[in-house]
Amino acid sequence: MVLTRQRRISFSRVHLLRQLHWLDVQRRMEYRVVGLVHQSLSGLAPAYLADDVNLITDSGRHLLQSAVNRTCVFPRTHNTFDDNSFTADDGPRVWNNLPSQLRQDISYGQVKRQLKTFLFVIN
Repeated sequence: MVLTRQRRISFSRVHLLRQLHWLDVQRRMEYRVVGLVHQSLSGLAPAYLADDVNLITDSGRHLLQSAVNRTCVFPRTHNTFDDNSFTADDGPRVWNNLPSQLRQDISYGQVKRQLKTFLFVIN
């Protein structure tokens, strides 16, 4: 537990997370998943992870908006687990829900910094 100068009675987990600029558990899981998806798309992840993450590519003459925004393709599967668990198809789902400026082809360090700020703000 992190010690603060607050009295125990006025302790608030949400306030402490905000004060320390930490993410809650759900947002931290999303942060890690997006990091793995970015590494997979950049060719920095192991093959067993990179094989499950593919971008929508333009196969015709017209440039698709989803190809410009680096949208991932993922198989539609039925999740038998509870809503708080992550499965293999959640990586592309979380990636596709990010704003397009976070899905651009930028360095891993920039993605981590911008993503943490984004997740902290929407938290």
